[in-house]
Amino acid sequence: MKDGQQERAPRSLLPTLMGRLGLDVTQPASEPTPLSLRIHSLQQAPLAALLEALDDEDESVRAVAIRELASWGKRVPLESVLVCLNDPSWLVREAAILTLEDLGESASTYALISDDNEFVRDTATFVQQHDLKMNAYYSTIRNIRATVFSTLTIVDNFLLHMSLTTGNEGRLMGFQSDRQPAENTLATEQRGSKHRALGVTGGVLAILVVIGVVFSWLAVTQKLPFTTTAQKKSLNVPLLTTTNEMQNPRIRWSPDNQYLIESDPYQLENATVVNIKTQAKTQRDVFGLITNQNPSGNGLGTIPQFDWTPDGHYLINSSADDGTGQIAIEVWDVVAGHKLLAIAYQDKTILRTPTNSNDFSNLPHPPPTAVSPDNTRFALGKSDGTIEIWDIMTAKKIATYHGDSSQIQGMQWSTHQQELLLSQSTTGVVQTWDVTTGKRLVLLHAPLIKQVLYSYDTAGQIIGQKQITVPTNINLSSDGTQMVASTDKDTFKIWNAATGQVITTNTLTLSSPSSNIDEVYWLHDNAHLVVISSDTTSKSKEIRTLDSNTYHTGLYAPIASDGFYDFSPSGKYLATESIDKKNMVVWDVATGRQISTYHNGVALNTLVQYGEAMWSPDERYIATMSRDKFTRSQNKVIQVWDVRTGKGIATYHSHSNQVLDVQWSPNGRYLASVSDGDVGNVFEVWQAPA
Repeated sequence: MKDGQQERAPRSLLPTLMGRLGLDVTQPASEPTPLSLRIHSLQQAPLAALLEALDDEDESVRAVAIRELASWGKRVPLESVLVCLNDPSWLVREAAILTLEDLGESASTYALISDDNEFVRDTATFVQQHDLKMNAYYSTIRNIRATVFSTLTIVDNFLLHMSLTTGNEGRLMGFQSDRQPAENTLATEQRGSKHRALGVTGGVLAILVVIGVVFSWLAVTQKLPFTTTAQKKSLNVPLLTTTNEMQNPRIRWSPDNQYLIESDPYQLENATVVNIKTQAKTQRDVFGLITNQNPSGNGLGTIPQFDWTPDGHYLINSSADDGTGQIAIEVWDVVAGHKLLAIAYQDKTILRTPTNSNDFSNLPHPPPTAVSPDNTRFALGKSDGTIEIWDIMTAKKIATYHGDSSQIQGMQWSTHQQELLLSQSTTGVVQTWDVTTGKRLVLLHAPLIKQVLYSYDTAGQIIGQKQITVPTNINLSSDGTQMVASTDKDTFKIWNAATGQVITTNTLTLSSPSSNIDEVYWLHDNAHLVVISSDTTSKSKEIRTLDSNTYHTGLYAPIASDGFYDFSPSGKYLATESIDKKNMVVWDVATGRQISTYHNGVALNTLVQYGEAMWSPDERYIATMSRDKFTRSQNKVIQVWDVRTGKGIATYHSHSNQVLDVQWSPNGRYLASVSDGDVGNVFEVWQAPA
């Protein structure tokens, strides 16, 4: 409800449709009769022209024509709109649902709740729920009216009874007074006064009853599902606010949604674990291995690493001392404060000699690690080419794989089929392992590709470059059946992960001769490949998705070289940042189309600090932060947008100067933020939109 009126779907879907087509509705097209002008011509078109447009070959024209029909009301032949519910285009079916709702015929759209297209299903479901809520609303109104009428009838009968009683007694007393007037005068006056008091009392009672019913009516209507003002106000008040002094603050949710973990791993040994319900704080000394880096001997230091297991339950810390050759790795349950696993060993390959003791450009990296998708096993790759598998809960080594003798550079577990592990060495040797048997399945050499390394001055300008040849990175499909990698500037290759045989080699047509493929990988569902390419001349980047079976390009999204992009957790949607960094576009990966655009007029900092995504777990919403040097007041604002419509549905005003990071809770019910404040950092927890 809005101001007592029923909320209806918008009369025209033109802006949304044009956004999905990538067209600007505010600018005329340069071609004589382009699609945009055809769509514009349907606005305020005669009824006959709209009905004729329902047979147009373009789905967008048909969809806009259907929505424009809603303005003609009862003059629209319903059969023409009902036929559109079976249109092959989901866009047309969606428009037909909304138009039928406007025409009061929404019941005929309920069957599309089981439609193949997600948008159509959501729209039909919304319409049905809207009808149910409105029916409940009007039923409540009818019940309240019946209660008011019944109450007033009772009060009226009561007053009538009192009036009749008073009149009868008066007539009786009058008859008696003829016989005994002197004795009954005082009694008559007392009884009349008593009955007049009862009449006044009854009137006051009636007024109070009516007032109570009216206030009850208002209370009920304020709780109906369409009154969201109270909800929006409550969203802007944080449920929890804490402060802490940190240089590089991080936030993390526990898997059970009960705790928020605040930390600065490179500066503070302790992580602060905050109970969301009780607001109790507990200090956990889990980052000592990261912060206590004191180089010894010829050592200059180390590049420590930390990471979380896939479910966010455990923390993995690792470090390497180039002065002593000491490697240390720890696995922690942060909420409980328990160290589950500790590994320490010597690695002489990282020792720094006196001749290179001042070379800060070659600090040692800790060895690569990988956790199985079920969070029970831990893989450790060593410099001698061996791979160790550890049981996290028992802290015991359960297997050792002896492969190529070159240093392990990285490892990947298949996420769907947990018994396959891929490893790649610094020399480009790629191996796949059957974790159940410990048997090596494949050994191949990754193709060599050319890369350009740039050198920059203090202002960030390129002052030099050189070309090098390095092994390409190979990625494993989530089901563990295939491997993919770029093999040339415009070519990628796919191998069978169990046999090493080449399945296919594909060459893409990139936007310019100066473009190169940077990375190729599969989305989580394995149905689409993602190809990231960059153009060194125009300083731009291109994102493509390819069908995993046909390798046909589905989605194509150009962005700035430093532009943000992020796929939703399931890979169903892609969010990209506009060139001017004031808008963000959401794409449907399956259709390759834009489905919504978010605009807030200031520079978006949509890339969450430290690499985490801002998609809600159910992919219905996305959160954005701003980092704008001209409109600094916006930098303390968190905005939440509806993925489907592109509309802002919630705004959170942080009590700080600049929002640095935002994290959804695993169940999607809360948002946590960390910001720069006047004194220290401000950590806040908010109620997420329903």
